[in-house]
Amino acid sequence: HFYKRFLECESFVWWTREKTDPGEGQFQEASMGEVDPETLLEWLQSGAGEERDMQLIALEQLCMLLLMSDNVDRCFESCPPRTFLPALCRIFLDCAAPDQVLEVTARAITYYLDVSAECTRRIVAVEGAVKAMCTRLEVVDLTNRTSRDLAEQCIKVLELVCTREAGSVFEAGGLTCVLTFIKDSGSLIHKDTLHSAMSVVSRLCSKMEPQDTCLPSCVE
Repeated sequence: HFYKRFLECESFVWWTREKTDPGEGQFQEASMGEVDPETLLEWLQSGAGEERDMQLIALEQLCMLLLMSDNVDRCFESCPPRTFLPALCRIFLDCAAPDQVLEVTARAITYYLDVSAECTRRIVAVEGAVKAMCTRLEVVDLTNRTSRDLAEQCIKVLELVCTREAGSVFEAGGLTCVLTFIKDSGSLIHKDTLHSAMSVVSRLCSKMEPQDTCLPSCVE
């Protein structure tokens, strides 16, 4: 019934049914402009029980909007970072969120950061969000495709966040998490992910002081 409610929502449907005969229907793709941002945000903030499926659909739709938009200003006006990024970050704080949902969430965050580095401050402003992303690197299961994709996407997010807010990533334990990830998984991940991980380490090392307690373990 959640899918039915979602697809029948006039302001959020991206397929329309055109009746061709009494017992049949044909779906046609509608314009992205028909998506209502308020409804999109509402579904992003859902996630309990069966509504998790709706959250995943909303995340995929947001990714498509960000990726396919030919007008950044208009896209940011309809899906402003000030409201959407905190909502995305809070998904990472949801302990019950499955890897599939978190992977698409990280992808959406990456798209925002790709468009504007200014978005980093919206992310670090959500307490615990960066820490939660770092933690995903500690529990990655490389035998599971979704878990691996999530970890690689988190690395990309951390790389982009580090361009402006390396200190926040360092304080969240990012250096230890990324170094451990490289040590344990470096030979099993894509080369571009490994390159991004090394970039994160390089930026975070600049934040380390001689008296830092994590220095010995990082050197090892």
